[in-house]
Amino acid sequence: ARQRQINQPGFKAVTIPILCPVAEGSAGLEKALDTIFLKADRAINDSANILVLSDRGINRDLAPIPDSGKTLRIAYHDASRLQLAAETAAHA
Repeated sequence: ARQRQINQPGFKAVTIPILCPVAEGSAGLEKALDTIFLKADRAINDSANILVLSDRGINRDLAPIPDSGKTLRIAYHDASRLQLAAETAAHA
C-alpha cells in the first residue's frame, strides 16, 4: 500500500485491480486481462510510472488473476519509466 501513497515529484502511482469474475470462466479472464492492459495503457499515457496490481476485493464471485504481474511485466518489458508493485489482500 505504500507505493500508492508516494507524494514525491516525478512519481505517480496508479492502482489497477487484478480480479476476474469466477462465473465467466476463461472468457471472463480474457476480458479482465484486456481491461488491465487498457487501464495500464491509460495510466502510462497519463504519466503514471508506478502500477500497483491489487487483488483487494477477492470474494467468491471475484478471483485474482494468476501471474498477472508477470503478464504485465512481459507486456511492458521495455517501458523504462514504469515500475510495478504487487499488492495482495493478504499483505496489504
